[in-house]
Amino acid sequence: MKQYLNDVKRVWIKTSEETKELWNWIDYLSTPANVRNVLKQKFERNDFDIDYLDLAKQLQSNNLEKFELLSSGDFEEQSLIIATSIKQAKEYFTAAKNSSPLVSPVLYYYGMVAFGNALINSIFKYSSLEPKHGLEIDRTSYLKVSIKRKGFFPRLHNVYSSDILQIKNLSLTFKQLMSVNPELKPDFIFTYDEMPNCNADKIDFETELEKGIKPLSINSSKVKLHPIDIHFMGMFILSSFCRYKPKEWSLFMNGENSSENFIVKKFLANAERRFPNLILNEIWRKQFLFSPGGRWG
Repeated sequence: MKQYLNDVKRVWIKTSEETKELWNWIDYLSTPANVRNVLKQKFERNDFDIDYLDLAKQLQSNNLEKFELLSSGDFEEQSLIIATSIKQAKEYFTAAKNSSPLVSPVLYYYGMVAFGNALINSIFKYSSLEPKHGLEIDRTSYLKVSIKRKGFFPRLHNVYSSDILQIKNLSLTFKQLMSVNPELKPDFIFTYDEMPNCNADKIDFETELEKGIKPLSINSSKVKLHPIDIHFMGMFILSSFCRYKPKEWSLFMNGENSSENFIVKKFLANAERRFPNLILNEIWRKQFLFSPGGRWG
């Protein structure tokens, strides 16, 4: 079965308990020996969609954090880092699920950081790191984020995209991020009374989510975000809002001054199910579909 799984690109798993089964597969990566096996198979297949060597040169030429690709000699140490990060991510997400929206965004965000750390270490190693988020919250609205040149988010983004966002001087609002999430299209229309910048028609959210994301026009350029970008930056915004402005956050979530709390609640629920699946897909370099009508193939 392991060899068969190694040979397929998509894995459909038949289950009536999608979230529970998703976490069973994530738990598989909490054991270092299992992680080593995944890393070995992934690098032997060498089926990456990105020319990482070219990306490394571009980062170096822009004086950005430069990575090294893993080699087989790194698998032992990296597997320990990845397995531990997966365990931390599960703890954060479990705590977030059992908490109210007054604090859950902070827990979800640091769970995403732990998941992101697992993903980064499944591809790259760094000789030195900037101990920063790589994102900056707008201290006026607390609903807008800027992407910085160095830090955690740029490192995460570089795993699954060759588009170097950190050199584009980008700032995005929570509304813009929600507008390109196909899974929240009806919620966006209800909340903002306008059409979002995505296509949710005839899109399989499990395997074709990226197809529904349309480019955003920012600073006279077109920017196409990855689903992981949307969830990570969106949760960074919410976690910053509830950490630094707790009174205003409480009023916001009670709908005192805005109806935007509606889509925030939907986003939190969506992120709980979707983000771990996206990370699972990227670590394995496969698409995992959990559904009652699933199959292997």
